[in-house]
Amino acid sequence: MGSKIISLLACVMVVALSAGDAQAQTSPFSKAQVADRIRKVEDGVDEFRKYLETRGDDARSGAQSTQKDGSTRRRK
Repeated sequence: MGSKIISLLACVMVVALSAGDAQAQTSPFSKAQVADRIRKVEDGVDEFRKYLETRGDDARSGAQSTQKDGSTRRRK
């Protein structure tokens, strides 16, 4: 009987503490700040995508020019 009471009290304490934590997790940012951060991330993704496209184009043009020359590069 005593262990059931201790278990019940432990459960009540866990629920009480988690309810306090849930209220403390409100966002410190306003909606405008969140929107600005999202926009910055999306812009960064777009810039990175453009970088990868130009890098791929440069690699393709370099490969085509070496094929035309008939030369190959060797690593040491």
